[in-house]
Amino acid sequence: MLARRIPTILPDLNFKEALEITKIHSIAGVLPVDSPLVTTRPFRSPHHTVSGVALTGGGRIPKPGEMSLAHHGVLFLDELPEFNRNTLEVMRGPLEDRQITVSRASCTLTYPCNFMFIASMNPCPCGYYGSKEKRCTCSEGQISKYMSKISGPLLDRIDIQIEVSPVKYDKLNSTSECETSETIKKRVNEARNIQRERYKTYGIFSNSELTPIMLEEFCKLDDEGKRILEQAFKKLGLSARAYGRILKVSRTIADLENSKNIKTEHICEAIQYRSLDKKYIKWGENLYRRHETGRVGEEVACDYVKKLGYEIIEKNYRNKMGEIDIIAKDKNEIVFIEVKTRCQKKYGSPSEAVDRRKKRHIYHVAEFYLIINKLENAFCRIDVIEVYFKDEKIFVNHIKNSVQDRPFKDKFQIFEEDYDFEME
Repeated sequence: MLARRIPTILPDLNFKEALEITKIHSIAGVLPVDSPLVTTRPFRSPHHTVSGVALTGGGRIPKPGEMSLAHHGVLFLDELPEFNRNTLEVMRGPLEDRQITVSRASCTLTYPCNFMFIASMNPCPCGYYGSKEKRCTCSEGQISKYMSKISGPLLDRIDIQIEVSPVKYDKLNSTSECETSETIKKRVNEARNIQRERYKTYGIFSNSELTPIMLEEFCKLDDEGKRILEQAFKKLGLSARAYGRILKVSRTIADLENSKNIKTEHICEAIQYRSLDKKYIKWGENLYRRHETGRVGEEVACDYVKKLGYEIIEKNYRNKMGEIDIIAKDKNEIVFIEVKTRCQKKYGSPSEAVDRRKKRHIYHVAEFYLIINKLENAFCRIDVIEVYFKDEKIFVNHIKNSVQDRPFKDKFQIFEEDYDFEME
C-alpha cells in the first residue's frame, strides 16, 4: 500500500521523459488508445510467478519487459523472497547500467530501463522477527534460509533499506492531519530542480546518475563525516558500491533540506537506511557462533570419550539412514553417541535431551551400521554426551543408556551420570 503511493510524490515528468515512456509503451503494444502521450510516471507490479523473460523482455522479436515498461517510473516487487532467485538475478546488470540488451537469432535490441526499484518482504517466514508485539517462532537457520533467497549483490544495489513496524490502532483511527502527497511532491520537485541545475553541463539530471568521479566533486564530506562513514564501512562490512550509494543518498537528503554541503547529520541518516546490512552482520555472527560452538562441543566430547577409556571407531558417521556423531567401543560394547551442545544451562532431564523421534532416528542409523558391518549379535547401547558452557567454562553431562542386547527395545531406561569438570 505504501509503495503504490510513491508515484504521487515523484517529480513531474518533463517532455523528454514522457516521450521516452510513450515510445516504449507503444512498442510493447500497451499504449492506451485515448492517450497518445504518457504524462504520468508508470507503476509496474508483476506477480511473483513472473519469468525472467517477462521481466527483461523477449520474444521472437524482442519486446520490452517489465523493467523497460517501468522506465522513469516505479517497478514494485511485493514479497521479494517469493520470486524465483534466477529471475531476480537478471536485474543486477540493468540496475547498474539503466538499460538492457536482449539478443535473439534475428536481432539484438537495447531498451532503456531507468526505473526506481521498490521491493517489500517479511523479516522471516512467520513475519514477526524483531516484533515487540508478537514472538517470532522461526529459528536462526530458517531466517537465514529465507533471507538467502535474496543475493548480497542484489541487496547491495538497493539504496534505502527500511524496517517498517506494524501500525497501531491509535494511529489508524487518528483524525490528526498528516502531510499530504502534494506537499511532499513540492519539496521533491524543488530538490530535482536543484539537481537539474547542478548537473546541466554533465548530461544528467539526478544524484542517482553520479559516476565515481562525480562523487568526488559533488559529494565532499567534512572530517567528521569522513570519520563516521569510515566507522560504518568497517563495522558493517560495506562494499565499494554501498559506499557510493550512501554518498548519493546523503547528497539527496542535503538537497531536500536545501543544503549546499553534505553535513554530518545527512551522512548519519543515509547510513541508518542500510538496516539489512546490519541484520546480515548479526545473522552471520550468530550462525558463525553456533557453528563454532558445535565444533568445540564435538572436540570436547571426543576428548571426554577418550578419558573414559573408550576406543573411537568413527566420527561423524553417516549412512543412508542418517548420521551419528561418535561410534566408540567400550570393552565388549559398541556405543553410539549423540553429542549435544548447549550454552549456559544443561538439559533438565534425559527425556529432554533425546526426544522419542530422535531415539528412533538413532536406532535406524545404528541398526544399519551393525548390519553392514556384520555385527548383528554385538552388545550395543546409545549414549548422549551433552557439552554445555557456563561462566566461560566447559562442562560435560553424560546420559548413558542401560546395556541391552540386540535388537534395541522401543522403550529403554536411561540414567544420568554427571561428570562436571572444567576443560582446559
